Amino acid sequence: MKFFVYSRWFREELKKTTGKIWFFASIGGAFFLVCGFVMIVLTGHYLNTNFYQLPPLPDLGYRVLPRVLGLMFLDRTGLLTSLILFGVGLSREPHRIPYIFFIASLWFFIRIISMVITPFGAPQTLPIPPNFNIESIWDLIKSGLGSKHTLFFSGHTGLPFLGFLIFRSKIRVKILFIPLLFLVAYYLLLMDYSLLWISILSFVSIVLFPFRRNVVQLKFVFLVWSFLMASTVLLVRGHYSIDVFGAYFMTGGIYFFGRYLFRWLEKICETLESDFKSNN
Repeated sequence: MKFFVYSRWFREELKKTTGKIWFFASIGGAFFLVCGFVMIVLTGHYLNTNFYQLPPLPDLGYRVLPRVLGLMFLDRTGLLTSLILFGVGLSREPHRIPYIFFIASLWFFIRIISMVITPFGAPQTLPIPPNFNIESIWDLIKSGLGSKHTLFFSGHTGLPFLGFLIFRSKIRVKILFIPLLFLVAYYLLLMDYSLLWISILSFVSIVLFPFRRNVVQLKFVFLVWSFLMASTVLLVRGHYSIDVFGAYFMTGGIYFFGRYLFRWLEKICETLESDFKSNN
């Protein structure tokens, strides 16, 4: 398998200067990603605590689009599904791991800054105040990640669009059964039963099965998922229209700035990739 070929080759590369830089850059990128997660949690809790009483803002998009609460299932699983797709991409392009980690970390930090600079009221009036009784780290994580005030710009929309900009590899359609199985498991274990969603997931699986050996660009999968997430968060009123519209431009700007900022790291990753191809 290609994974084991990469593993053996990487062990040899780590003995070289370029390999060592790649290794320590990967650790640094992972550290910044963990810091970004912690900051997202703390930011969400901070916004909940200080701004939950802000009134909803007017939104012209809401006047045009209906509210479809039945899509709440996709809204709740959207970010986790995007992360699974990122995992698929990293497994196909392991030589680019540190570069992707640093770009993703930059995206997280700029999104956090954007949310804190100008807090928004939640798009819909919350039936109950957020949980202020934090007794454990788990309570803090639930409060932070479940905040309705982490709005500009939309993570549901921006993260898969970042994947569209980053990844270059191709995958077989059968790999898409991984996020599909996650959706089914999450739905059956953590959400109320609904014949509609079971039918939809079954239908998607049946449609994909004959094409399981076909090859598709991973960036195309990310782009489709980004559009689906953009529609979902608008229809369930999870984000304002400006959050979704701005996500594409903010993510694009972050990516191109990150490419310039981390060009030195991208060159190291490209060197590893060319060495791998020439030695295998």
